[in-house]
Amino acid sequence: MEGIPTLVVLDEQFKVITTEGTAAVISDAEAARFPWRPQPLEALSPFTAGRINSGPTLLLIVDMGDDDAAEAFAKEVLLGVATATKAAPGGEDWAFLWARRGNEIAQSVLAFTGFIKDEEAEAPAGHLAVITDVPQQAMWDLKATGVEVSAVGLGSVVSDFKAGKLGPGKKLGGDDE
Repeated sequence: MEGIPTLVVLDEQFKVITTEGTAAVISDAEAARFPWRPQPLEALSPFTAGRINSGPTLLLIVDMGDDDAAEAFAKEVLLGVATATKAAPGGEDWAFLWARRGNEIAQSVLAFTGFIKDEEAEAPAGHLAVITDVPQQAMWDLKATGVEVSAVGLGSVVSDFKAGKLGPGKKLGGDDE
């Protein structure tokens, strides 16, 4: 066998729970989250990173040194928005992810989008939020547009995105609009 096999997890009715079963098993070897159903808001990890490719994703980069405080902040400002968005029509396409500043996967995503020059570059200080839409090859730097990293600010920008009010965004990779 070559490569990493694909593990698809199904529910009792044979509906797909996740096509990312291999990453789920690797990141949750004790199966504490089995059967690995997507949650409204999740930490960016090898298991969740692939969701960025599927549709609109709001990625929150939390500038806090403590994991517990960072997670609490992410939940405070984004969990309500994520839950409401995913429950609404079309919400299943969305992903809401968070990571601490300096997270290796987050650095890769920020470099991929063109938000930072490369994976070694420093992102601006403070909390950051970006929306990526890989199928549309676009990203939106929410800090640059003046969006406050709060439940109200992020809820408003998601509504604006869904209504087409954010404009075309920047081309992934850092090219101009």
